[in-house]
Amino acid sequence: FDSNKALVGKTFEVLIEGVSSTAPDILSGRTMTNHLVNFTMTSDVKASYPDGNLLEGRLCMVKITNARPYSVEGEMECLLNE
Repeated sequence: FDSNKALVGKTFEVLIEGVSSTAPDILSGRTMTNHLVNFTMTSDVKASYPDGNLLEGRLCMVKITNARPYSVEGEMECLLNE
């Protein structure tokens, strides 16, 4: 849990794995250091990709806002390679 708390406030490149299994408005992915990240999409990305599963395999930048025991939560800042 401490390693996840240390990530709060930082921004990471995240590989999008798809829509979260628990919430349809949340995407799930992993940092390059294999931390599980659940995050919200920006409004413009959500408008362009109403089905978040279409983003699977894409990279984005996510700012970490909260730590959980086995994952972190965040907010997407932008998609990469648009």
